[in-house]
Amino acid sequence: MTAFGCKMSKEYGFDGVVVYEPKTALIPHYQKTLGAVMISDRRMAIFEEDAQVLLDKYFPETEAES
Repeated sequence: MTAFGCKMSKEYGFDGVVVYEPKTALIPHYQKTLGAVMISDRRMAIFEEDAQVLLDKYFPETEAES
C-alpha cells in the first residue's frame, strides 16, 4: 500500500514523497523496511530515493525518470 502511495505521489508530480502518521509500535518497522524518517513527533515521510526503491520493487514495469 505504501508503494502505491509513492506511485500516486510520483504521478501527481510530488516525486514519490509521502507523509503519514504511523502507529507508534510500527515506527521502527517503517524505518527499517521502507526507509521512512521521522519529520515531526507524529509524522513520518518517505522521500524520493526510498520511494524509488519501493517503486522499482513493486512496480518494475514503471520506468524511472532519467
